Amino acid sequence: MGVVIFGVSTDSRQANAAFAEKYDFPFPLLSDLERRVCLAYGACAHAADAHALRVTYVVDPGGRIGEVHTEIDTVNHAAILLTSLAVRHGRSTPVLAYVLGRLGVDVAPEARRDSLAAQGLTRPEDPGEVLAFLGRHPTAAAAVTWTVTVEGIPLYAVRGAGAFATEVHTGLQRLLREQQGGENGRVAVAGRVAGWQRLSTGGRVPILWAEPRSLRSWSVAGAAGPNEGLLARLDSELRNRGLTPRERAVNFAASAAEALGPIYQRALTAGLALAGLEARPAPVCRPGSDCWEVELGFFDPTARFARAAEVYRLTVDVSDLVPVILGKVRHWQVDAGVG
Repeated sequence: MGVVIFGVSTDSRQANAAFAEKYDFPFPLLSDLERRVCLAYGACAHAADAHALRVTYVVDPGGRIGEVHTEIDTVNHAAILLTSLAVRHGRSTPVLAYVLGRLGVDVAPEARRDSLAAQGLTRPEDPGEVLAFLGRHPTAAAAVTWTVTVEGIPLYAVRGAGAFATEVHTGLQRLLREQQGGENGRVAVAGRVAGWQRLSTGGRVPILWAEPRSLRSWSVAGAAGPNEGLLARLDSELRNRGLTPRERAVNFAASAAEALGPIYQRALTAGLALAGLEARPAPVCRPGSDCWEVELGFFDPTARFARAAEVYRLTVDVSDLVPVILGKVRHWQVDAGVG
């Protein structure tokens, strides 16, 4: 999109360097000890202020401030900015997302909650009651705000658009029923990000206009009890918004049941643990595509230096709305302690 990002803090260069390294910032974090930038942009009122306000400024090529964001939702801020920039610059290529998480429900604003309450939905925060209500009032599915959450934090509001809206809402109800019944651990949703949705909590999240064919559940069968470590490690590796090409490739690859389901099962049966999940641009890719190599490594925690580690690599093309795996999954072993 041709955007350059700079962070500015009133802390020292040494403190900023340590902070940026700790959180792996992909952009420079500049030091404004004398508060000159802070005062010029209105992020602090006085040079003696201990800290600056948390504000994001969008500056155009001519040096003019085009947008000022003062309500910073650290979880969704990147998605909101990407959407805003895409709309602002008339970008023809949409902002794509492929996100993994838990499905949730919400109803806002208050007038809509009252309207649905009059029809019998008294607890819109209860997924079971919402499903029962929609069974009696199927046309009300569009009035419910469907959310994808990670660790209980809503990342997106999911909607259907146009002729496929009903198909999306039907798919969301199916996934929620499966989730309520314990049949799936997570859901996968791909789509275009555009606009914002206000939640009943008062916060807002980006809207993910879902592609019907992307709606599916995924879980690692058998990853319970003594095997919960595998799922916990996967969750740790997949805590992202699914916005960047790398995140979309990793999320799709990790949840590709057809390709990795048997691999997860072999790892569980053999008592292996997930060593890590890496992704890098593929050195070879078909024209017009955006290919990434995603690599998963497994090791035996009881014999880490005596048993070879298992490595699996697959190539994912994320150029389309729903990513796709190219070719076969490659597999090899590496020396103990290396992988």
